[in-house]
Amino acid sequence: MPDLRRVRTIALVVLAISVVLTGLGYGVNNVGLPPVFDLDGEWVVPSVWSCALLAAAAAATWAARGDLGRATVPVAALFAFMALDELASAHERLESAVGVDWQLLYAPVVLAGGVAWLLMLRDLRRVPVAAACWVLGAGAWFVAQVLEKLEWDGDVQRPGYFAKMYVEEFLEMGGSTLFLVSMLCVIVAVRGRAGCGAA
Repeated sequence: MPDLRRVRTIALVVLAISVVLTGLGYGVNNVGLPPVFDLDGEWVVPSVWSCALLAAAAAATWAARGDLGRATVPVAALFAFMALDELASAHERLESAVGVDWQLLYAPVVLAGGVAWLLMLRDLRRVPVAAACWVLGAGAWFVAQVLEKLEWDGDVQRPGYFAKMYVEEFLEMGGSTLFLVSMLCVIVAVRGRAGCGAA
């Protein structure tokens, strides 16, 4: 298992990659970089990276199940579902197929995940840094979804779409990174490998 310094290094490297990909995505729309870096594309580098971050968060949450309560199981499943959804762009396809905003369609899943998230937060209080990352990760994802809502009027891009989209995509990657770091801190702290803010 990684120690605290390695967790910090992982966080910094992952966030740096996300910053670079966001910059490359900006370059696709402004200086003609290849569409493989399109932040809003399917099966491109940013979407695969976002999928990988969610999959890593799912794996870390599953690995921490012995150190936290049973809520880790549905949360890990939610992260895995989000990873697959991101890779397949399933929510966009579903919205197009049924004509209903995907955020409304996914509301029951988000509600169930939110309850499990809160139960995990209760257990995370004994590892303050992990709890802080857990809250910040959810905050990043929440703001990202608000921005996505503001980006579109049905299927039509609203004014300022690109500026919002760049921030939205980075916040999603950053939120997933914070979830991953939170779980790594739990594993390190509870198993006695480093302090990580443990009480």
